[in-house]
Amino acid sequence: MKPKHKALVFNFLSFAVFFLVARYILLMLMGEEQHMVVVFIAAFVTTILSPKFFVIKKSGREKVFMKILLVKEPKEIG
Repeated sequence: MKPKHKALVFNFLSFAVFFLVARYILLMLMGEEQHMVVVFIAAFVTTILSPKFFVIKKSGREKVFMKILLVKEPKEIG
């Protein structure tokens, strides 16, 4: 699998997991009657908090890195 495809899959999976957790927690707090508001808030929070995966070309090879919100330097994934 190409590193660009790997980064895309990791981005999707991390967003999906964070979104489902945030939506579940917000539904417990706010209730079912405000379902669309909960979905929009969960999407916004997930966009900010979920890790970002990207590819950098380093010494002729493409490597996948992960950036987390409060960590200064990105970590190499592989």
